[in-house]
Amino acid sequence: MTEPTSVTEVRKLREQFHPFCKDSLGWNFETPVGSLHWKIYELALKYKPKKYGEIGSGIGVSASCVAYPSPETHLYLYDSPGHGYGGFGGSDEYLIHHMTKFAKGRCTLNLGDSQTQTAKDMIISNGPYDMFNIDGDHSYIGAKSDYDTVKKCLAEKSILIIDDITHIAHKEDLTRLFNEALEEIKSIHKNVRSEVIEEGTGVGIIYINID
Repeated sequence: MTEPTSVTEVRKLREQFHPFCKDSLGWNFETPVGSLHWKIYELALKYKPKKYGEIGSGIGVSASCVAYPSPETHLYLYDSPGHGYGGFGGSDEYLIHHMTKFAKGRCTLNLGDSQTQTAKDMIISNGPYDMFNIDGDHSYIGAKSDYDTVKKCLAEKSILIIDDITHIAHKEDLTRLFNEALEEIKSIHKNVRSEVIEEGTGVGIIYINID
């Protein structure tokens, strides 16, 4: 079976993150492309968001999957490398390196805890976002805090992404958050649809006023 073009393109893109991914994350060239990466690539290619926000950027793979197919998008990345969920030493240097490579001049990088009031204010002030990916703290309380911030600064037509909703370690918490977010957004907007990709660690997507 021929793999989707988006998967092929993301595979090529991701290879540029070696050797760090191989040494620190255990990736190799045959490691399956995660559902978040190929899906976010497709969304960026189709909708060309003016502003993309992301909490939990790691070394910048997901952000690059937006920057590469959508060269006009400005990226606002919020991350706490080396601390908390998913953190690992040195990742901030790689994030800066890759964003300089894939989004030079159109990336605003903010290193720090997204749940501090200073960070919340910054996230809101940088909006409104046409696409936002929540992939930071994976506890219910932490992810809910991020969602409560992000919901205040989504554009009228926007896409909200919550990653890892079928991950065995986070499924209960993040599925709960996704369902609650979906119901709340439906209570505010008439034109809302959702998509859940269960492949890999899963990704939940909410389309707000997107035809």
